[in-house]
Amino acid sequence: MVNNTIFQPDNWVVRILQENTDPRFIQCSNNFFRNNIIYYGDISTETNIGPNTLPSTFHYGNNLWYRYTNPSATPNIPVIDSTMITGQDPMFLDTLNQNFGLASGSPAIGYILTNEDPQRDYYNLLFNNPRSIGAIEGNPVTSLPKGAIEIYPPENFRLLSAYPNPFNPATTLTVDLSESNHGRQPINLSIYNLLGENVKRIFLGELPLGSHQFQWDGNNEQGQLVSAGIYFAVLQTSGQLVVEKLVYTR
Repeated sequence: MVNNTIFQPDNWVVRILQENTDPRFIQCSNNFFRNNIIYYGDISTETNIGPNTLPSTFHYGNNLWYRYTNPSATPNIPVIDSTMITGQDPMFLDTLNQNFGLASGSPAIGYILTNEDPQRDYYNLLFNNPRSIGAIEGNPVTSLPKGAIEIYPPENFRLLSAYPNPFNPATTLTVDLSESNHGRQPINLSIYNLLGENVKRIFLGELPLGSHQFQWDGNNEQGQLVSAGIYFAVLQTSGQLVVEKLVYTR
């Protein structure tokens, strides 16, 4: 298991079993449990180990364990994991609405330097390097073009012109989703400056069909007003980009 987000499991997190004890079958061994976020309460055990297995051969690494009922607790795992994070809230965006994206400042963002699979996260956005722990990249790769740009939107979504634009103090960005799988579409909507730097994440998650409006008030992730100038609203989904030029006046 690599780059998963496990939220409130009922009994255990990992179960190591050998269902067939026929000697012709190799014992359960040499599996991986890496780069996962585990957010859990009071459960019987983190690792349920069955007979005829070799749990000491398993590989654990770069997991974030957060037991919200006892944050200082350390997980019961069969091998030493010197790279795990414990006692730190992963800072999910909105668990009530099942949005398990990571808020800015999450300890899970940018934690792992690796090029291993998977290359894309739950929303089919590219993992960065260093990548985030869990199923959703907290700082997804966006190839923002420099200079003059002209990008035609794919058929299944559209970023309409911001209004007002130029703007001060705020502008409204309208995302119109015309089709998606199972009635919902994963999107990442962020603001970038002329250097291609991420200034502010507006939304990361799934949206139903229809028109959706978001406001940007000129603040960055630290809550500070940005300088007047040109910015880009970037809408990304499934490796596709739509860019809208914004002019912020002061």
